[in-house]
Amino acid sequence: VLDNRIRFPCTVISGPHKDDPIARVAAPKIARALALREKYMWKAPNPWELDREKSVEDDFAKKTATFNEDDWVYDGSEAVILPFPRLSAHSWPKELPTIEQFEKDFRELKSICDSADVKDFARRRLELLDHKFMLHLALNHANEAGMTENQASTNRDIYQAVKVDTHIHM
Repeated sequence: VLDNRIRFPCTVISGPHKDDPIARVAAPKIARALALREKYMWKAPNPWELDREKSVEDDFAKKTATFNEDDWVYDGSEAVILPFPRLSAHSWPKELPTIEQFEKDFRELKSICDSADVKDFARRRLELLDHKFMLHLALNHANEAGMTENQASTNRDIYQAVKVDTHIHM
């Protein structure tokens, strides 16, 4: 789903997996993995809030009407470079998870991915999707296969046009 306003608060198992005990074990783990993913995703601003008048060069200007790079210092902490106002105390931003929290979340995500139930559910789900796609190709072969010979002969494109020699000797 491309619309970031749509949220999926629960995992719904439907289709052939809904009565499967492995899917019932895997679903909460997958939901937890999605929650961890959401925690670390960059949230893009709404399109209507973007300043369309700015150029790319404005983003890299050292000094503008609202920003002066000389008022900022950059400090490294745990291999992360953070900007701080020059005259403020340097502390880890509250909106960022700490390195310890990141490591804990990473270990949890790795254990979810290593879970046999999740691997089995994901493998079977991918096989199901592959079969659905093959069925789609079989039913819509004429639309998906490209141009037929008859269409190719009646619709000439730029790659089938006769070449013209423009090589000139002076």
